[in-house]
Amino acid sequence: MSLSSMAFVAGGICSIHSRQRHPQDNASCESSLKTPKREEIYANDYRDMEHLAAGIDQFIEPYYNRCRLHSALGYRSPDEFER
Repeated sequence: MSLSSMAFVAGGICSIHSRQRHPQDNASCESSLKTPKREEIYANDYRDMEHLAAGIDQFIEPYYNRCRLHSALGYRSPDEFER
């Protein structure tokens, strides 16, 4: 299991796999997981799975879901977009 797969399992996120010979089924999922992998998981060193899960929690809710600028939202944060 890859480090990113372990991180998502530790964070309570289950992976979804495409049907055989249908890779396009998983494109949106892969695209959305690219950012946490690059900006959190691969950018840090973790002592253990608990440390990894805590890092994911701190990345997703306070930063990714509230502050980070998203291209799909016109380069605004989700909080700014919803106002």
